[in-house]
Amino acid sequence: MLNLMRGAYIAVKECLGLREGEELLIITDMNKYRMGKVLALIGAALNGIVSFVEIPVGERPGSEPPKAVAEAMKAADAVLIPTTHSMTHTQATGNALKAGTRVVTMPGVTEEMFKGPLTCDYKEVEVLTRKLGDLLTKANKASITSPSGTNLTIYLEDREGWLDTGIFHKPGDVGNLPAGEAFIAPEEDKGDGTLIIEPVSTMVEDYTKVVLEHGRIIEIEETLSGKRLKNFLEAAGENAFIIAELGIGTNPKAKITGNLLEDEKVIDTCHIAFGHNLNFGGKNKANTHIDFVITDPTLKLEIEEKEVTVLDKGKLLPP
Repeated sequence: MLNLMRGAYIAVKECLGLREGEELLIITDMNKYRMGKVLALIGAALNGIVSFVEIPVGERPGSEPPKAVAEAMKAADAVLIPTTHSMTHTQATGNALKAGTRVVTMPGVTEEMFKGPLTCDYKEVEVLTRKLGDLLTKANKASITSPSGTNLTIYLEDREGWLDTGIFHKPGDVGNLPAGEAFIAPEEDKGDGTLIIEPVSTMVEDYTKVVLEHGRIIEIEETLSGKRLKNFLEAAGENAFIIAELGIGTNPKAKITGNLLEDEKVIDTCHIAFGHNLNFGGKNKANTHIDFVITDPTLKLEIEEKEVTVLDKGKLLPP
C-alpha cells in the first residue's frame, strides 16, 4: 500500500481538494477494494469524515449502484469511485452533481496508474484542457480521419466543451482520475461516416468498421469483436447506438495500456463514445456509455467558417 500513497494523496488532497470536516464517500467493489482502502486512509489522515462502501461489480459501464448508495452520494460533500466499471454516466452521479456533490470516478483504475498518470502536474493539464475545451465550445463541426480508415463528421453547434482537468474543488465538479481530457456531447441526430474501432482497449481485439448515419450506428462489421460489440449494445437498448461524445486526451504521463481509463487521456489521441451523455450537456439517456480511442488521428474543427487543425496525424498542435 505504501507504493500507492503518493497517488492517493494527490487524488484526495490536490485533485479533490478535501477539506477538514468534509464528508467523503468511497465507493468500490471487490476488484478495486485495496485502492479504495488507500484512498479512505488518506481521507481520514486529512481529517475528512470518511464513509466506505463496497458494491457489487456492475454488469456494464453505466450500471446504476444500489439505491441506498445513490442516496448517500447526494448527501456527501465528495465521492471517489474506484470501481471495475464506470459510474460516471449514471443517474446516480447526475443526481449527486445536482445536489452539489463533487464526484470523481476511477473506472478500471490500476495500481500502476497510482504511480504513473495519477501523479502528473494537474496544473499543466488544466491549462491545456481549458484551451481545448474552449475550441470545442466554439466549434460547429468536427471531422476525424485516421490511418486505420476512420472518416467521420460530427456536429457540435450549441454544445459546450467540458473539462476533465483533475481539479475538482467546486460543488458539482465531476471527472475521472487519472484525469486529462476535453470533451463534448455532439448533436445526437447528426453525424455521418465510418469509424474504425481499433484494438486498443475496451472489448475490441481486431479492427472493426462501424458505419454511422444521422448520429446513430447503422452497421457493425461482423468481426469477432464486431459481433461482441453489437450484442453488448443491443443488450443495453437502442439508445446505446447513438453518438455521445468526442474527447481529446491531455495527460502527458498517460500511455496506451489497453485500459480505457488511461488510454482516453493520452495526448495525441482522441476518442468517440456512444450511449448516455446527459451528464455533460447531451440529450441521450442510455443504459451504458462506451468509448473507443482513435490513434494517430487528424482532428479538424470548423470555427466561424474557418478550419482549425487540433490533431495532425497523431500530433497535438498548440491550441
